[in-house]
Amino acid sequence: MRSFKSKKIAIFLIFPFLLSCASIPSSPWPQKQGYMQGIYVGIGYAPIKKNNLTEAREMAFNDALRKLGSSNEIFIKSYIKNYTSFKKGVLREDLESYVNVSMYKVLGTKRFEEKIDPDGHYWVRVWMTKEDFEKSLQRTLLIREKEFLRAKDYYEIANSYESRKALEKLKWYEKAKKILEEVHATNDVYRNKDGHEVILYALIEKEYFEAKELIDRANLLYQQAEQELKNHNLETAKKKLKEAFSMVEDHKRHYEVESELKVQQASFESYYGDAERFYDKGNYSTASRYYQKAMEINKESDAKEKMEKSNDINKKKVKNNFKRAFAIGLSLLLAAGLIVLASSTPSGSSSGYSTRYNTGSHY
Repeated sequence: MRSFKSKKIAIFLIFPFLLSCASIPSSPWPQKQGYMQGIYVGIGYAPIKKNNLTEAREMAFNDALRKLGSSNEIFIKSYIKNYTSFKKGVLREDLESYVNVSMYKVLGTKRFEEKIDPDGHYWVRVWMTKEDFEKSLQRTLLIREKEFLRAKDYYEIANSYESRKALEKLKWYEKAKKILEEVHATNDVYRNKDGHEVILYALIEKEYFEAKELIDRANLLYQQAEQELKNHNLETAKKKLKEAFSMVEDHKRHYEVESELKVQQASFESYYGDAERFYDKGNYSTASRYYQKAMEINKESDAKEKMEKSNDINKKKVKNNFKRAFAIGLSLLLAAGLIVLASSTPSGSSSGYSTRYNTGSHY
């Protein structure tokens, strides 16, 4: 019974392996992949789906390069270990991951062969000599060193700008970060101006976020300036705009807000100037209307006070005019009454009684 059970278990464990082996198509080349007689070989394949040869070819190449890399993995690790023994400030794991991804891009596909089998598989065989492989490895690591120096130069360019040039700084920081990420150098050490060894990527990240935070604060001020313009608070808008630009020189944003500010300022000055001219001429009611229009554009100006003053003067003027008109009207009315009274009295008499004169004698 035990023997039967053990056989069942053995068959159960071996079956998936046999199934996977049966599913792998046979290589069209008799040579095996790996290292033999001074040559590294990688053989890859991919099924051709929907007659898409381009996609199948790319997948087969990647598979072949991956297997080529696995065939010389021991050599790569040994070479990198030796490299890092004199190259300080570089993590071995970062180098290995970069080499595995990038060295075949340096190689290109100088030696390869392609075939399509009758079962619809695209096959690629890539091979190279040990000498070629070592040269490409050296070149790959040299490219990484140059890229790291380029990232360092970009960082120093960014650092040369003053803080208010944060937008410019951000562009160079982003370029430097991208390079370091591409060459797997996010842990590489950099010696700064003070002679301290720091991780360059971490330093860039720190200063990048500081610049970004400054830009965010400036953007908030630009937004506040725009809102103050909508609320017709021109003086506050000017202050916010000036503060934002002194914090971060965002010429595009500054121009947009400043242009709208100039339009409103010109309109305000036009109405205010007309109001002043009418005020000087004593036309206070018209002056008040223009002051009101100016006030609607810039609520923070003295147009409101000028408008109220014009209204008060105009009210007094109207009141005085009314008094004067009333006095004149009353005077005219009294004069007219006297004229009427005078015209109704007989001539030669100063009273309502008539006088009889005798011209002869009765006796």
